[in-house]
Amino acid sequence: STYTLYSSNAPRRFRVFRVDGVMTAAGAAADTVVVNNASNAITNTVDLSTLADQETFTCATINDVYWQVNKGGSLNVVTASAALCTLYIHCLWIA
Repeated sequence: STYTLYSSNAPRRFRVFRVDGVMTAAGAAADTVVVNNASNAITNTVDLSTLADQETFTCATINDVYWQVNKGGSLNVVTASAALCTLYIHCLWIA
């Protein structure tokens, strides 16, 4: 599933510098999550299949080629299977 935060309508330029998550249910086979700038991955794809309910995780990598979302840009979260987690996407406004 794709969860769109901004679809060609980001209000201003910003940079994603950290992504944390909290599992809201136990992970199952093939559960993954990745944060994208349009269709380009900002974070590594996190394998959630072995994580337990209430367990936390941090994305291990941030791709500095795609971490900046321009004004009018797109930001989305893509999950595979039935990944159940809450994400905290830390961003910094860029002038």
